Amino acid sequence: MHEGHRQRLKARFEKEGLTHFQPHEMLELLLTFAIPRKDTNLLGHLLIERFGSLHGVFQADRKDLEQVEGIGENASLLLSLILPLDLAYQKSLAGERVTITDREALKAYCVALYPEPRNEAFFVLSFDSRLQLIRVSEVAKGTPDRVSVFPRTVLSALLNSGATGCVLSHNHPAGGIEPSGEDLEMTLTLQRLLESVGITLYDHIIVAGRQGISMKEKALF
Repeated sequence: MHEGHRQRLKARFEKEGLTHFQPHEMLELLLTFAIPRKDTNLLGHLLIERFGSLHGVFQADRKDLEQVEGIGENASLLLSLILPLDLAYQKSLAGERVTITDREALKAYCVALYPEPRNEAFFVLSFDSRLQLIRVSEVAKGTPDRVSVFPRTVLSALLNSGATGCVLSHNHPAGGIEPSGEDLEMTLTLQRLLESVGITLYDHIIVAGRQGISMKEKALF
């Protein structure tokens, strides 16, 4: 009975995609690839009930996923791969066209830099004289509400890459995307430091969830 239902579910996806699938049905289909000979429909319902939403399931820790009866090591690993794979895809897609002149692609690329959105992190994007991206460096990791950035670490990453310009990026896991006073102060400090060694600060992109904003577009520096 389960096998026949699985085949119908797969046939439905092949015919119409995920457009008319409910969240629990998406999970049901996905779990068929990790759990043989078991009713994954019930598991889909249990996961949504436990974590509240599809994105809640994909963002959950593996240990928490395995607290749901029927979710073992293979299933939790598969579920935990979805978000990092999606972010890697978005990063790869955006990376093919990242330049200083394409602000939207630049923001999309920065959004894709954060596979672990629970904690703050700080990245430096190095650009050459042709305004092409040449290196991305994660220079600091923090907590859910703070990341400590040392100017010498930022400068070192840029000098090591041979950059003539850069874009800074950090995230706000708590959700608020507007730059704080501390964000502005740090940006101005780094801008002055970099200008003193001939490196141009082109932008500072702040990310919250799947949204990115440009401090340069907001004329904040």
